[in-house]
Amino acid sequence: MAAIGSIRKHGVLLMIIIGFALVLFLLTGLFDGNALNRFLYADQYSKGKVNGEYIDEKYNTLYDELTMLYKILNNKSTLEESEIYFIHELTWEQIIAEATVGSELESLGIIYTDAMTETIMDEVYASLPTNQPNNYLMGLFQYLSERFGVEQAQQILMSIREAKDEPSYAQIYAMYKVIENRIVFESKLQTYQGFAAGSVNFSDELAKKTAADNKTMTAKLLTINPQHTAFAEIDATVSDKELKKFYEDNKIRYKNREETRDIDLALFPIMPTTTDKLNIEDKVRGQFERFQASTIDSFNRNEMFSQLDSVFHKRGDNLAVNTKNGYVSIENIDTLEKIIFNMSMKGYIEPFNYEDKTWFYGQTLDAAYRPDSVMVAFLIVDYRSSQNQSGTRTKKQARLEADSLKQVLESQTTSIFTLRPSYMAGNNISDSTMWVDESRTIRTLYNSFLETPVGGLYVHSAQSAFIVYQVLEKTAPVEKRRYALYAEDIQASEETVNALRTQAQKLAASSTTTAEFITEANNAGVQVLNGKSIGSMKADINQFSNCRAVVAWAFSENIGKNDVSDVFKLDNGHFVVASVVNVTPQGIPAFEDVKDQIAIELGNQKKIELVREKIASELSGGKSLQDVGTAYGAGVMEGAALTYLGDQGQNRGVDNGAIGEMFGKSANTETQTMAGKNSVFALAVENMADAAPATEDLQQEKFMLRNICLGRGSRNEYSIILSLKKHIEIKDNRARFYR
Repeated sequence: MAAIGSIRKHGVLLMIIIGFALVLFLLTGLFDGNALNRFLYADQYSKGKVNGEYIDEKYNTLYDELTMLYKILNNKSTLEESEIYFIHELTWEQIIAEATVGSELESLGIIYTDAMTETIMDEVYASLPTNQPNNYLMGLFQYLSERFGVEQAQQILMSIREAKDEPSYAQIYAMYKVIENRIVFESKLQTYQGFAAGSVNFSDELAKKTAADNKTMTAKLLTINPQHTAFAEIDATVSDKELKKFYEDNKIRYKNREETRDIDLALFPIMPTTTDKLNIEDKVRGQFERFQASTIDSFNRNEMFSQLDSVFHKRGDNLAVNTKNGYVSIENIDTLEKIIFNMSMKGYIEPFNYEDKTWFYGQTLDAAYRPDSVMVAFLIVDYRSSQNQSGTRTKKQARLEADSLKQVLESQTTSIFTLRPSYMAGNNISDSTMWVDESRTIRTLYNSFLETPVGGLYVHSAQSAFIVYQVLEKTAPVEKRRYALYAEDIQASEETVNALRTQAQKLAASSTTTAEFITEANNAGVQVLNGKSIGSMKADINQFSNCRAVVAWAFSENIGKNDVSDVFKLDNGHFVVASVVNVTPQGIPAFEDVKDQIAIELGNQKKIELVREKIASELSGGKSLQDVGTAYGAGVMEGAALTYLGDQGQNRGVDNGAIGEMFGKSANTETQTMAGKNSVFALAVENMADAAPATEDLQQEKFMLRNICLGRGSRNEYSIILSLKKHIEIKDNRARFYR
């Protein structure tokens, strides 16, 4: 009875508890365990939050888009870890910028409508035929040219917006939209930056003071390096009291924006042994003998290489190498190029070892003197097809119209440029002329351009259109050659790789702490790389690339200082074993964590001042500037022109603090010394000129103030976004997912 009374007494609380348990039970039934965890701990299972909004879907979409764009612009199918990291950072920066700059623009009533986007893209299209085309759209054009040829790429780009709903254009239109989104985003940044810069106002009084202060002088100037060996004996010891005071006064400077870790790497480079190299050479020479004993076509079939490349190449072009997965363009190798261009036709390229990295062999096939590029103007007569459902002509009608256009143009009664607006597949563009180069053009089409005289016309049959080309200009002919070239990389054998893996595993198994790890590596003669202040999203360790797996391990749960990893095989051709040497948390570090850094910084400052005192003493003791300069390996600059408001570059490397002190001196005074940030300066003022009168409208002075206060170029844009970031809530969990 007492128990029942107690239940009645706490009935409301009990019902709440039972209700919560029932909700958990239902959730457990509806979702699996992982889903329940995500429901209860959403922050932990999200890539991050911006202003309270989870960014996962937006981040994933934008990351995929920027990856596609990067591959298009750089003509790549796969990416290095460092490139993947770059795209992650670009994605994050864009999301933050959109949350800050985008919100600010909306608050100003500036909304990027479809009409605004179309206007922006029209301007971008107009840039393509110029000397400064938009890099994004030009990258897409080159991507399309390599796959479909120049003329088809032109047609696709000009019709892509109108053909967005056609299934055959879906993938290309997706690429185009990625580019459009990026261009519009950058337009938003530029717009906001313009508003931000334009909103800064400098008073007339400040502008007048700026004009009055902007004096100039000429002086004899001596710049002395305080690290010169002559100053090695100067004691710049800093006391603990001085270090602690400096820390208290400046600790905000050492604030860590994110948690970082020091990670040491034991490196096991996967390199071929002497035996491996000999075996590879035997393999190459055997292939070369079979190559000599058969035709190229049969050799390609038997060895499963791609069919013969038919492009002519000039000196300086990238080398075209035949592989089993198609032709690969590699950077030109001067020695190999000389072999190809100096030997007779049909001559065999004997096996050639390039820097112990790759064997090459092959044969020269043909030579000719040909223009490397041709300028053409074009008209497009399109017709309806499955790829161009918006076309209004049949194929037969388009052929007759293209031939008719050619006859009209050949009669010289009109100009191709007069006809242009009516024959651009429904698109109005400002220029239909372009240079086409041989390496990016279908061979038969390029040969047709070469066979057509300057001023002549040629009708080309393309997919869904006939294109009327007029040849306007050709570059001077240069020697070109066709060749068949094969390569075999010099790599470690499977036996060598296994032996290195075993060595790395032995180190990992024998080390339980960082100290043991270092000792074992040193005893085995293994190189150890010391990685300092590595962030959780990094892919490189001290410029050692493709280390994402290592960094992800170092930031995993339950991994901390003194832990040693298992063996990693990195894409840069190494086995590595890692150890976490130190963990630096986010926020302002403790004094002990930055004590050594402060000691170096404060010691350098103290040494610069002591060197200044020494130089001042020598000058007051009767030595000349020339005497001092000779003693410390520095030359005196005669008649050095200095400006009060000039930057460091304009003022012969003198930093702003020292410049301010110099302009406090008077002309014809004795030689003075100043301590700069990294140097000691001594000067004798020869002439001090008053500032020029202020301009009537003070615009020049205000422009000078704008540069001083706002800076120039992209750093202003970065500063704006950095400032806006302080006013939004940001939680970054991406490292949990970037493995």
